[in-house]
Order: sequence, then C-alpha cells, then structure tokens
Amino acid sequence: MSRLLAIIFLCSCSYLKAQVFVEYLTLGSYSKEVIESSINYPTLYDVSVHKVLYMTPNLEGEMHIASGLFCLPDAEIDMPLLCYQHGTVASRDDVPSNLEGGFTGGLAFASQGYAVVMPDYLGLGESPGVHPYIHADSEAWVAVDFLRAAFEMQDQLSFTLKDQLFVTGYSQGGHASMALQKSLEENPVEQLTITAGAHMSGPYSISEKMIDFTLGDEPYNFVAYLAWVALSVQASFPDLLSDFELEDIFKEAYIDPILRFKDEEINLLDLNIQLLQLLSINEGQSLAKLMLKEEILAALFNNPSHPFSQALQRNDVDRWAPQMPTRMFYCTADDQVTYQNAVFADSLMQDLNAPDVEAIDVATNQDHGGCVRPATIATLEFFNLYSGLVSSVENTLKHTCAVDIVINQSQLKVESDCPIQGVQLSTISGRVIQKANPNQKNTLAIERLSAGLYILSYSVEGQELISEKVWLD
Repeated sequence: MSRLLAIIFLCSCSYLKAQVFVEYLTLGSYSKEVIESSINYPTLYDVSVHKVLYMTPNLEGEMHIASGLFCLPDAEIDMPLLCYQHGTVASRDDVPSNLEGGFTGGLAFASQGYAVVMPDYLGLGESPGVHPYIHADSEAWVAVDFLRAAFEMQDQLSFTLKDQLFVTGYSQGGHASMALQKSLEENPVEQLTITAGAHMSGPYSISEKMIDFTLGDEPYNFVAYLAWVALSVQASFPDLLSDFELEDIFKEAYIDPILRFKDEEINLLDLNIQLLQLLSINEGQSLAKLMLKEEILAALFNNPSHPFSQALQRNDVDRWAPQMPTRMFYCTADDQVTYQNAVFADSLMQDLNAPDVEAIDVATNQDHGGCVRPATIATLEFFNLYSGLVSSVENTLKHTCAVDIVINQSQLKVESDCPIQGVQLSTISGRVIQKANPNQKNTLAIERLSAGLYILSYSVEGQELISEKVWLD
C-alpha cells in the first residue's frame, strides 16, 4: 500500500482537471458458490474485489485521499452502478477496503451483476483525520467521488457501465445512502442520476426518533454511539459548537474513555464496554442519558434552537421528497436503530408528495443483526425491478408446458395443461404467506393482501421450484 500512497501528491493536481481516481489494487476474487454460501441467497456471477484510492474533500474542503472497495462481477454485460454504504465499524481499519466492515454486502449485489462501490467514509481506511460519524454531507460527497472514480476505472478493469445508479446501505449505511440520494436528487451530478434507492435500518431522524430511542427510560446497550456522535458534530460543525468541550456534554466520569477512543487508543467495542461498566458502577443501570450533563439532556428534548440540537438536525435526512422510487426496509424489533426512523420518514415524505416511497417491515421479530439478510434480499428484489438484470429467484422453465397466471381481485390461480404442485406466495424478503393445499386447485385467495410485489412459486411436472415476481393491485 505504500506504493499507492506515494502517488497521492502526484494525483492532487489531476483532481483540478476533474479526475478523482488515483489507483486500485486487486485483492482477489470470490466464486459465486462461496458468496452464495455466505449470504444464503442464489448468485449469478463470480466477483473480483479491488481496493481503490481516490481524491475527495475533507471537512475543511481540502483535497485528500479516500479509500473504498470496488466489487466487480465476472460478467460480459453492461452493468448498473450501485453504491453500498456500510454500517458502523469498530475502528479505522475495520472497513470494506480491508475486506472487513460488512464488505460481504457489496459481494451480494455484485454477484447479481451490479458494479458496486463501497466507500470507507472520511476518517476511515486510508482517509486521515477524525471520522465524522453520521455526518450526512460527507457521507454523500465521499460516495459521489467514488462513483465518479468508477467511471474512470472502466478502461483499467475492462467493464462497461450502463446508465443506471442504485444506492443502498445498512444501519449507518442506511443513513449514508439516504444522504447520497438526497444530495444527488437535489444537486444533480453528470452521469449520476438515481434509478432507485433502498435504505436499510438507517437512523434517518437523528434529532428526533434516535434521541427518543437512545435517551429514553429503557436500557440502551450501544451507548458508545452517542459518544461518537458527540465527537462527530464537534468536528463537523465548529460554527455551532466551537465553544463546547466534551466536559460540557458528558459527566466527568465518562470523559476519559471517550478521549481514548478519539485518540484511537481503543476501538468502539472497547469504548462501549467501558461506558456500560461505568454506567453500572455509577448509576446502577445502562441508561445512556445518565452519561449526559442535565443541561444538554434538557436541550436535546426541549430546545431545538440549542447549538447541539441544531447540529443533530443538520444530519437528519428524513424531511425531503424523493422523486425516484425509494424504499426503507426495517425490522420492528431492531434494538439499535428504532424502526420509527423509517415510519416517521415515510410519513414526512408522503406529506411532501413523494411519488413512490414506502417503509416496509421485512422481518418484524428480528433485531438489528437479524434484519440484515431480509432487508438485503428485499433490496435485491426491489432493484431487480428496474435494473434489467435476471433475478436470481427466476429460473428458466425446462419444460414445454404452457403456464398461465390468472389474477383477479379475489384470487390468483396457476393454470397449465401439465401437473402443477407446490403453489405458494411469499413476500419479497422470502417469508411464505400463503400456500395452496391440494383441494384449492392451485388457487390462492388474495383479497386481503396489500398491494405490492410478491414472489409466486410452483413446480411443473415435479421439476424444481419455479419462482417469478407478481404484482398485486
């Protein structure tokens, strides 16, 4: 990597000519079988992975190096471009470009035929300085520059991009992908027109729903997130918080581990353990609000004009009206990022007349970790509606039988001159919601189902299960 870093200064001048790409390093490849076993979902292509260095502004507006992972399917097709924003990581090195930090999410989409960029964010990976955690503006501009770099890489890696862009991400990445979509829709960039966005379990409402969730009267076991947010807004918004020190925000007992985390002496997991231990010793319970000074806590709940409240509001990404198809996938039992973020954002966007926005619960009983897979599958199926790629849940019929799908207001029926078996209907996240028993003659009652996309599955002449997407009005 030292060879790559050595050319940074040579490339600084190139940025002035609108070139952002610096260099890539091929890290290896993953077979579709390995990816499929990892994500437990059918795949189409092998994927090569490349660490990429490119130029982007830091918080002061000065050009500096950033890093990320580029996942390229082994396919001779015109590829849709997709940006996958990763979730919260434990440290600077725990990032996609080091094949950490949830990088398998990029593999999942690339194995379907998408060319995938995964930014490491500012202050992570090769990017120097403090990471501005949940900082909407930098999450967007870092991704924009990586997407621009992808176009510059086409000749080096011999691939062709089609005129489509999909954006997604999980957890912090859900916030980041929403910030990216908002930025690109409100401030268009040549070649980067959004096709669709799907944001997964993201904290879109930093100043409202996340405050209610993390600083309430119920135990919250991820208290280190609050410390990282405080460090981030101090670094990101000096115009608001230049007069604030950590001692003005947190009680004295909690300052030392937060400073050690800021200096990268401990990682986020260590910080969380230490803060929880201190809360147990000092307060007898893991209530995050008990780490904060009373005046800050009161301001967060009651004074939207307070500088700290204003800083959090600048990172909200819920009060706007997406014009392109947009989904927010969530799980009601999420224990880290409340599902209310998606529900609240959906209501705000609907009030602003967004034409095609929906918040969808993909697995009610799953927590934050358990929500990853169903949300990812739902996103894959949603994007495949627009990408033109062959969905991995669709198989080519290997028989000569004619099959008709007849749908009316009350029922769906699979008709054929050959034996049909195993008729069932599933959500796009894979949850089976209805099966036809032998007495129903391959007919499903649908009058009580909500309008939307479903997966219809059946077998013909006893062959393997065939699946296809159906839309119910």
